[in-house]
Amino acid sequence: QGPTRDGRQKPEIAAPGVDISAANGFDDYLSRPWISMSGTSMSSPYVTGLVGLMLTIDPQLTAAQIEGILRRTAVPLPGGGFAWGNAAGFGRVDPTACLAEVEALRTRKEVAP
Repeated sequence: QGPTRDGRQKPEIAAPGVDISAANGFDDYLSRPWISMSGTSMSSPYVTGLVGLMLTIDPQLTAAQIEGILRRTAVPLPGGGFAWGNAAGFGRVDPTACLAEVEALRTRKEVAP
């Protein structure tokens, strides 16, 4: 939860991170190929994968554009608003909206004179 000690608004967004099933990379992976875990170790790869998909659509996106799209398309948590909050930033990441916005941006670039 934010803000940071120096007053910056962190986190920017929230992502699924509770009881996420993923490939098991630990010693017992042969007997248990999948594992369920919670925390930022599970939500960070979720966002990273989304950013990878965004860059697949438009490899020229800058870090600032990616951050802006993630923030702009975030969905408030139930009972929350669109303003930044210390528990979930600007809201829960919305992959469908992110990818649609990247596609629209790419299309506008292609049409521009």
